[in-house]
Amino acid sequence: MALPSRHALSRCFSSEIEQCFQDKTYGAVICLGIHRFDRLRSLYGLFVTDSLIKELLSRMQDVVTSDEIIISLGSDEFLILLSCKSTDRWQVEDYAKQVSTRLVAVTDTPFYIDTHSLTISLSVGVAHFPDTSETVDSLVQKAVNALSQAKVFPGRNVQFFNQGRTDLINKHHEIERDLNQALRNNEFALHYQPIVEIASGAVTGAEVLLRWHHPAKGPIAPDVFIPVAEETGQILDIGTWVFSMLAHQFSQWLQMGLRLENFGFSVNISPRQFMEQDFVEKILLYLDGSCMKPENLRLEITENIAMADLDMTAYKISVLKAFGVCCAIDDFGTGYSSLTYLKHLPCGAIKIDKSFINDFMSNMYSRAIVESTINLAKAFQLTVIAEGVESGDQFLELKKLGCHYYQGYFYSPAVPPHEFFMQLK
Repeated sequence: MALPSRHALSRCFSSEIEQCFQDKTYGAVICLGIHRFDRLRSLYGLFVTDSLIKELLSRMQDVVTSDEIIISLGSDEFLILLSCKSTDRWQVEDYAKQVSTRLVAVTDTPFYIDTHSLTISLSVGVAHFPDTSETVDSLVQKAVNALSQAKVFPGRNVQFFNQGRTDLINKHHEIERDLNQALRNNEFALHYQPIVEIASGAVTGAEVLLRWHHPAKGPIAPDVFIPVAEETGQILDIGTWVFSMLAHQFSQWLQMGLRLENFGFSVNISPRQFMEQDFVEKILLYLDGSCMKPENLRLEITENIAMADLDMTAYKISVLKAFGVCCAIDDFGTGYSSLTYLKHLPCGAIKIDKSFINDFMSNMYSRAIVESTINLAKAFQLTVIAEGVESGDQFLELKKLGCHYYQGYFYSPAVPPHEFFMQLK
């Protein structure tokens, strides 16, 4: 099925924009893309995916009117110039929503190509025109940006162009680009926040925290770059670097005379890392190639990871536990099914989220959660660690409630390796 060329797109769109300016009306263009098309192509090859595109185009042609033009932007993205023009922008938007909904629905039925049954999903971006000084390039770019917005915000398959969201997308892409340089340019560092036994006051472990100091922008907060790294898959290379650096630092501290036989380092594990098929094997290989013993490593996973696939999570934690590696549930209490999974997972510790510790001295609900979590941990014979302890009053109250360990500014923030060494020394 032959589609109009980009040259035809330019001529057609220029004419439409000019006509809307003259008539003082609005129009709309749709940009449509296939989710994970590159993965489909790598799995099934060119013949199958080309046939898939032809079938998709046929279904789309059945949805749009005869005077609505479909133009290819590449192997998996298409532009559709809608026929509806009106002085009422909201009428144009409503029509664009209707068409977009019908386009998304064409993938409800699987595509039968050769011997394969393929299920795909679509994202749709919509841009209005004309705006002041509108050009073909700016209109297409707005539609493409809207498609990018649809891909970034899960569960929203249709997005209308929004400049504020476009700025977020641009920032997202900027962070993604900078992350590619960060590992190569040695911009990351590991900091260590002591974990203190409440009964004895001894530092028995530390949480390993990733820090990024951009050469031009300075420190970039983890909650800014970690979600981008997770979405793009860069978190896998970053995770490998974290374990490599931790093993190197551990070896250095041993050479410097630190006694670390019973010392535990807690490492946050991202969903992408944990979901890898060979995750357990990778952890065991990291340990095998280092001076660390399994008892020196604690892996922290969030409730969202645990609930994604409870059976798979339980299996991986069980295997790690058999080799001596402890897993902890991080940010405990912030999810929606804590008790459901806790009885199924052979984890060794839970960490009370700092959002509850912040005000548990003054808020009866936070206090109830903290107190019940500590009692629950004792009932399950789990270690319980309080995060974000910042005052002596909080410390004393946690001690009275029977909490085992804590971390937070009351003892020390996360510090670079040399400062952490001096604390232990």
